[in-house]
This record gives sequence, structure tokens and C-alpha cells, in this order.
Amino acid sequence: MHRGPIPAGMHLDHLCRNQRCVNPEHLEVVTSRENTLRGTNQVARLAVATVCIAGHPFDEANTYLYRGGRLCKECRRARCRDYQRRRRIAQRSAA
Repeated sequence: MHRGPIPAGMHLDHLCRNQRCVNPEHLEVVTSRENTLRGTNQVARLAVATVCIAGHPFDEANTYLYRGGRLCKECRRARCRDYQRRRRIAQRSAA
């Protein structure tokens, strides 16, 4: 009521993140995506990550998109090498 009507598809973001705060000046109208990315959830943490879990950089040369997420090309190469190595070992032992 204090900030005016909220447009369709928009959400109120509570800027100070204090659950007990009732100050209407701490509210801002944003998109759902913006509200999620401003949070402290896993989606927000992954969005600001600059390196993969193995420490490789998320840069243009080492990153590819898959199903809406960023993946590391170097880690994929390592997984493929490991898979091929295990496959060759299994074929040798089967023969």
C-alpha cells in the first residue's frame, strides 16, 4: 500500500533481509528472477560463482551451457578420459 500497486509478474524484494523489519522503505519491486538472484540460496550462489568445484575458471573458453546451467569443459574432458580408461580396462579383462 505504501509503495503503490505491484505490477503483474513482479515481486516485492525486502532489501535488508531482516525478517522482523516492517519498514516499507526497505521494499523494492523486482522480477522473480532478480529477487531469487539477490538471495542467499543455491541458485544465487551458483550464478555468481567464478570457478567450478574443481577450481577451473568459468570463462568463455572453459564454459558451456547445458540445461540452463554452466558446466566446466576441463572437468568434462577429465570425466571422458576417466570413462575411456575404465572402458579399455574392462574390455581387456573381458577378453
